[in-house]
Amino acid sequence: MTAGLPTMLLAPAPIRTRMDLLRGPLAALRGAIVDEPRGYAALVGVLLLPAHDPRADLAALFLNNAGTLPMCVHASIGVARTLLHMGDDLPSILAGLGADFSQVPWSRPLCLETPAGLVHVRAESDEDHGIAVDNVAAKRTRRAVALESSVGTIHADVAWGGNWFLIVDPSPLPVQPDNLPALHGLTRELRRAAEDQGLRGDDGAFID
Repeated sequence: MTAGLPTMLLAPAPIRTRMDLLRGPLAALRGAIVDEPRGYAALVGVLLLPAHDPRADLAALFLNNAGTLPMCVHASIGVARTLLHMGDDLPSILAGLGADFSQVPWSRPLCLETPAGLVHVRAESDEDHGIAVDNVAAKRTRRAVALESSVGTIHADVAWGGNWFLIVDPSPLPVQPDNLPALHGLTRELRRAAEDQGLRGDDGAFID
């Protein structure tokens, strides 16, 4: 307490501690950034913060309407593209976050500290100025798990690549634009079936 008024200090902390704050005490802040009316269900927000890991240039926390994400490849691409568009303003902006990264186009990859681990993003030198992401190492932890659905028994793998995923290959339904409603419905069925079986990631996390 300071003169009768409370003070909340966001002290430097490991990246997962920061993520837990946005899931708990600071959940309203996350919602104000990515929920409606400012955001919407498909939006992923990124908070760029000073890195706690000395090997990283910046820390990145990924937010969406459901909470936080340990990693998001498309948002990492978005971070790189946004920084590229900052042009001459980039060095001073990153210096404010404790990062010394003055080369645009970049002479080396940008290292992001994420809750899933260190991720490197780099600007390609081709005409399209593409963005490449070196993600954390992926792994498969369960193979051919039988799940019941309206189209019969489907076998799926449980895999991790920064987040937990249920992978079905080949798709039991045609993957094409006019079939999106049926595909969405089936994915919801499979997620419920996985939850009914108690399928979780190694860390107890829900599977997307």
